[in-house]
Amino acid sequence: MMRMIAGKRYYGDDVTDIEEAKRFREIHEETFKVAGMKSVGEFLPWFKSKKLENLLLEYQRKRDEFMHGLIEQKRRIMSPDYADAKRKKTLMEVLLDLQVSEPEYYMDEIIKGLILVMLQAGDTSVTAMESAL
Repeated sequence: MMRMIAGKRYYGDDVTDIEEAKRFREIHEETFKVAGMKSVGEFLPWFKSKKLENLLLEYQRKRDEFMHGLIEQKRRIMSPDYADAKRKKTLMEVLLDLQVSEPEYYMDEIIKGLILVMLQAGDTSVTAMESAL
């Protein structure tokens, strides 16, 4: 999914930035570990877990920081020549191009949200296939 989204590989043998890949994998694992946890507080508000809530906020901050860094990294390398090149664009490049023409709609928060939804959908598909096999 990240190859399609940002043009980067974070798994496998040909990882270019090992530290960034490690950070991404940690954030991804944390996100889906906590996403599977159900809290009684979701159903009975007086049983809310402050510890779980703080954990979720910390993971969200890490994800947001990482995605913001990816967007800024891609924005720095994109130039008019880069955007017009006859090659396949990543999802992030397409969204950043759209941000130029419609900045009020394609804000960084919207781009980060779309990327996170794509990652979550990809993980759900893999989980479904593993369960079926």
